[in-house]
Amino acid sequence: MNDLMEKRISTLIFCKDGIENVVNLINEIYGISEEIIVIDSSTPKNKEILAEEKNKENMEKVHIYPVTALGHPEPYQMYGLSKCNYEWVFYIDTDERPNEYLKRDIKEIISTSKCDAFLVRKMERDRKGNVLFSSYQRRLYKKDKATYTGNVFFDPIIEGTENNLNDNYFINHHFDYYENPDKSNKRYFLICAYETRKTYRDIIEFSLDSKFICNFIEIYYRKFGKKVEDELSNFDYKLLHIFYEYVFGEFRYCLKKRKLPNFGFMINNIPYLIKETESLFNYDDNERKLQLAISKEIHKSGGVINYLNMDEILIKQLRAKDCNNLNGVDLFISLLRDKYYKNHESIIKIIDQ
Repeated sequence: MNDLMEKRISTLIFCKDGIENVVNLINEIYGISEEIIVIDSSTPKNKEILAEEKNKENMEKVHIYPVTALGHPEPYQMYGLSKCNYEWVFYIDTDERPNEYLKRDIKEIISTSKCDAFLVRKMERDRKGNVLFSSYQRRLYKKDKATYTGNVFFDPIIEGTENNLNDNYFINHHFDYYENPDKSNKRYFLICAYETRKTYRDIIEFSLDSKFICNFIEIYYRKFGKKVEDELSNFDYKLLHIFYEYVFGEFRYCLKKRKLPNFGFMINNIPYLIKETESLFNYDDNERKLQLAISKEIHKSGGVINYLNMDEILIKQLRAKDCNNLNGVDLFISLLRDKYYKNHESIIKIIDQ
């Protein structure tokens, strides 16, 4: 019992609006950790509502830190980590829930651990609870061993040892990708276009839990005459996401009709998907070049957090600044562009002369 008391946990949550869902999550996990850190990028009104709910529910463990929305939580991950006061951190999103075994045994897991981090299985489920696919993510780790780059979809880097947590313990995520994907897709497409450079091999290794996705990526890059070591272009990212949407939509239709999917039909429709992608993201060459240049600088600096220097000073400046005329993604991209132009101010002046 003494060992259990020594190894305490901070739960880290990032939220934007959806206050009812945030409160439900907090109530469900309230007993598993010593504190709950909430980094809140909601609208001003919803920030007030969440603070009122915290006081009304007498949630003494909950500590809320308001920030300005940037379209995704990743740039604030190190800031959130800095607010955690205990040795271990449990990271969970507001649309996720730990299963009963994980909630019950999380203290025992860290008390008997001989590693610095655990890869926890995340189960993607449809609205009926059926498992669509799963992946392993670093969600339970020692605070002083973890570093976030701030890049979208990136797990923390662990300076130490890590193990896969037993599959009896997992996180459920109800996957609404099919219902209304356009808004979410476009947001992440834009972010990925600026900050992510990966090879096809990287994507396949990330998707190893799903043989179908791995096979699809292999078909994709071979059809376009590319190699597994080649880097995905911004266009590839957009096309792959749209193809995922299309393929999974086809699977759902076939399941309802109780028939086998027509893989040949899917592959033959790639030209249509290319046209569809180009209509959604009609960037000119200069825009593509700027995205690539910024993404290379982000990679060279070690990630978005380092590139933008996302410290307390900048975070306070963003909160004090009137950013209501920009949505989160637009504000984030303007920060990236401003940083790039500042880094290359002398070159730009020469070009303008």
